[in-house]
Amino acid sequence: MRKTVKIIIISFLVIMATGSEAFSQLRFSAHDKEKGLEIDKRWRRSKLFNKQSDAILVLKITNTLDHAVEAKISIGFYKKGILEYISEEQTICFEPGQTKRGGKDNLRFVAEEISIADTREEDFLWDFAKLEVIRVDKCD
Repeated sequence: MRKTVKIIIISFLVIMATGSEAFSQLRFSAHDKEKGLEIDKRWRRSKLFNKQSDAILVLKITNTLDHAVEAKISIGFYKKGILEYISEEQTICFEPGQTKRGGKDNLRFVAEEISIADTREEDFLWDFAKLEVIRVDKCD
């Protein structure tokens, strides 16, 4: 039992020390501040062990305003300046100072037919196809 635990711990440390791509995807990186929202991003694969699976853009959004807002969001994915795919629109409500992230908050956007490798190409770009922020009294 102890030997198995040691092997697992050593394997984990080796993977972390080599800067594995899988672990680098765990952190969010700053993207932008727009319309009172602070936006961070990270990329993931739709199938963890399949490098050719569709890329997933995971957003973390913080409402920096002093009032609640409802955000309508859709994402456009571009290759060589040509729109390849546009996501479905998501409507998300944020209380003042609230942060939401990932799938449980509908901030996970699948880039169909686009791999993680594609997202690293110079001619790849993603942007908000729609980002509409509306002041509301409170979130339901």
